[in-house]
Amino acid sequence: MPFEHKTILIQNITVVYKSLDVKTINTGKLKTLFKAPPTLVDSPELILAVYPKWPLIVQFADDRVRITLQREISEFANVGVFEGVQLWKIALECHKLAKKSEIIAYGFNFDLGVTHTQEITTLIQRDFLSDSSKIKEVLGADSLSILPRLKYKKNQIDYDLILEPLDGRKVKIHLNVHFEASGFPAQKELKELYKQEFEYLLNIMSELLHEKSEDD
Repeated sequence: MPFEHKTILIQNITVVYKSLDVKTINTGKLKTLFKAPPTLVDSPELILAVYPKWPLIVQFADDRVRITLQREISEFANVGVFEGVQLWKIALECHKLAKKSEIIAYGFNFDLGVTHTQEITTLIQRDFLSDSSKIKEVLGADSLSILPRLKYKKNQIDYDLILEPLDGRKVKIHLNVHFEASGFPAQKELKELYKQEFEYLLNIMSELLHEKSEDD
């Protein structure tokens, strides 16, 4: 296996509206989503609810609702779920609070932390830059680290994939999945889409960062 360690660092569901007046949001529902009340910031431009136990962050701002779970999780079968939190369920509850707003898109964000069996900068240069020596010469650089960012469309879905080499064999991988939409899926469909796109990330990660062999 090419990976010694994999963990979900951050995961998120975002709903985008044509416009969002946060003054119309009833923050009372945010206080009762869980037994433990959140730390709440309520202003004309921003509503921010922080549930420190997980931690879970719900933000209404910039014509968007962002639901973010900032918890490292190593058990990938539980993506989107942690100690009573189901991201798709919370996203739907928050969308109901913005019922007067017209939805135009929604999306998922995943950040993975990966430790590879090989030096990650070498792998990325191998796959994304065939001749790094010429660029190093032009730059006058002693060393070179590539930060690949791939923006593409697949099945009418917009993807934004970023690979950020860290130290040695470690890399952070970010994937944004963006759906143009005039409506929000029901809970079951949203859950299936979320898990499906996360599985897609795992598959492309394995393909992009496969172990180097003598045939490569």
